[in-house]
Amino acid sequence: QVRRMVAGERVPRLFTARLIRRDGTRAILECSGRVILRDGAPVAIQGVARDITVRRTLEERQAAFVEILKELAAEADFERLFSLIGRHVCRLIGADSAVISLVEGDDLVLRGSYGIEDTEQLTPRRKLSESRVARLVRTKQPSASPDTLADPQWRDSAIVTRFGYRAILEVPIILRDEVIGVLGVQQKTPRTFSPEDIAFATSLAGHTAIALDRTHLLRALTARLLHHDSF
Repeated sequence: QVRRMVAGERVPRLFTARLIRRDGTRAILECSGRVILRDGAPVAIQGVARDITVRRTLEERQAAFVEILKELAAEADFERLFSLIGRHVCRLIGADSAVISLVEGDDLVLRGSYGIEDTEQLTPRRKLSESRVARLVRTKQPSASPDTLADPQWRDSAIVTRFGYRAILEVPIILRDEVIGVLGVQQKTPRTFSPEDIAFATSLAGHTAIALDRTHLLRALTARLLHHDSF
């Protein structure tokens, strides 16, 4: 828009601009401005900007969330369900990748990922007691690391040393007051996840639990019907 203003083109009185702050978070600004001329030539831009990040982000997420819930309700395949969740959480939070792991007995099992190219380097199964997310299962609370290299808990992990992620947000997937898994979101640059980011990821994790429960029920019902038809 600034280039158009300098070129003398007509621009809207108010326009939006998106930028990345120093801490890695994204901002949306509502801007207005005018060209200052000297001897008929543009020499400067005088403008004002208002940060509308929270308002615009909430509006976009609320509109998208309705569509996400429709997709989750219609999806019965595990693999497609996990990919769908990962894609949406990355798009709406503005992160690089996402992973979903489920608690199976004493183990934490990787069940899906989005945005990670070399998935073969991910650990598919590990003892829950030995994993970094054991505290989430115990506390049932989200956890975020804005800079993994400065975080003793993460700086030596494979997700940092092998994949180069610098910020991580993890939220528990809770069903009937029991943690059944973890939704993790990663970014390649340091970043402080906002309360709105955490609230959105937590809400999505809650609906993920419902979708998983429904999928389990559908599979169990299908298995019983097939068993009944075999007699």
